[in-house]
Amino acid sequence: MSLIRNPKDFGSGCLFAGFGLVAVVLGATYPAGTAARMGPGYFPRALGLILIVMGAVLILKSLRAFETYGVDVVVYDILGDVVAVVSGQTFEDYMRANVLTPLGMDSSSYLLSDLEAGRVPEHRVYLFMGCFHLSAAQRDAIAGAVSGATAVWFYGSGFVGDRPDTANLAALTGMPVREIEGDTAAMIAPEPGAALCAGVPPEAFGVPTALRPLWRVEETDGLEVLGRFGDGTVGAAAVRRNGRLAVYIGTLTAPARLLRNILMASGVHVYLDSDDVLVTDGEFLSVTASSAGVKRLRLPKPVAVQRILPDAGDLGQVTEFAEPFAEGETRFYSLRAD
Repeated sequence: MSLIRNPKDFGSGCLFAGFGLVAVVLGATYPAGTAARMGPGYFPRALGLILIVMGAVLILKSLRAFETYGVDVVVYDILGDVVAVVSGQTFEDYMRANVLTPLGMDSSSYLLSDLEAGRVPEHRVYLFMGCFHLSAAQRDAIAGAVSGATAVWFYGSGFVGDRPDTANLAALTGMPVREIEGDTAAMIAPEPGAALCAGVPPEAFGVPTALRPLWRVEETDGLEVLGRFGDGTVGAAAVRRNGRLAVYIGTLTAPARLLRNILMASGVHVYLDSDDVLVTDGEFLSVTASSAGVKRLRLPKPVAVQRILPDAGDLGQVTEFAEPFAEGETRFYSLRAD
C-alpha cells in the first residue's frame, strides 16, 4: 500500500514548501529589519515561512500515517508561532494592530484571549468564528459570557479540546450533532417557513466543496431547523434554552439576512434591512452602500440628524430617515440627542 493517501495534496505541499524555502533563502540575503521598520528581506522571509508551514501541513495530511484530525488543528498554533517569530508580537497583538484596528473593527471584534482576560463588554449576541480549538479555560470564559445572551456558532466550533471529539461540539452548542460519513458539500439551503429564515434568499449558502469532518444536527423537540445540506440532513439550527438562544451554522458563511434576523430576535436594534455597511458609536454614523437605491435607516430613539458628508444637510429630529445612495457611496451623519 502506498504511503501517500492523496497525491494531489502531496504535490501541492511540496510545491508550497519549495517556493517557501526559495523565498526564505532569498530573503536571508537582505536585511530583515523590524516590524516597525521593515527591511527588504522582511516580507520574503515571512511569506516563505508561511508557505513552508502550509506545505508541511498538506504533505502530512496526504500521508496515510497522519489520516487524523490532529494535523488540521495544529496548523493554527504553528501559524501563531510563525507570526510571533517574524513580527516580534504575539499572534493576538499582531491581528489587533495590523488587521482589526485598520478596518475600524477594534470596538466590535475580539479574540478569545480578550474574552479570557475579561476585556469583552457584555453583548446581547456573540458570534464565534474559527473557534475550532478551545481550551478548558476558554470554554469556561465563553460559558460565562454567553449566559443569558445569544451565541452563534459556526462550523466546527470547539470540536478540538484535549483531543478532537464530536462530543465537544455538541456540549458547546447544546445540540445533538453527528458526523456525516463521506463527502458532502458544506452548502446549506435555508429552511422554508423557519421564522429566523424570513426574507433569506432561497439559494444555498456556504462552501461549495466538501469539508471533513462535517456534522449534521439531529432533529429533536424544541429545535428550529434553519437549513439543510444537499443530502437533506440539518446543517443549521437554533434552540432556545434557559432564556437564551443558541444557533449553529454548519458552514463557514451565512447570509446577512439570516444574521439580521438572529440579531432582531435577540433584541438588538438593526438600523438597516439592506446588505450595506453601517458603523456607528451612537454619536456618529456612516453608511457605505453595497448597491444603489434608497436606504431607510431606523434609529433606536429620536435624535437630531445632520448629514456631514458628502453634502452637509439638516435632516431634523427623527427616528428614521431615507436617502438615495449610489453603489459604493459612503455618507456620514452626526447624531445628537437634544
